[in-house]
Amino acid sequence: MTIETEYDFGDEVYLTTDPDQDKHIITGFTVRKGQILYGCTFCNRENWHYDFELSRERDMVLKTS
Repeated sequence: MTIETEYDFGDEVYLTTDPDQDKHIITGFTVRKGQILYGCTFCNRENWHYDFELSRERDMVLKTS
């Protein structure tokens, strides 16, 4: 089985809903039928998110709001 992901281990991402726009690192994956969750680590805490909650670019408009 081959699983294609939007992000890879070590990629730097930002959460689209994070007003601080802190940089997170992809540190894990959870694969379920029809979906992939990405483990995102910031300050030694790992949280799980779908690909549509992540961005490679910092949203400076959100950060300044």
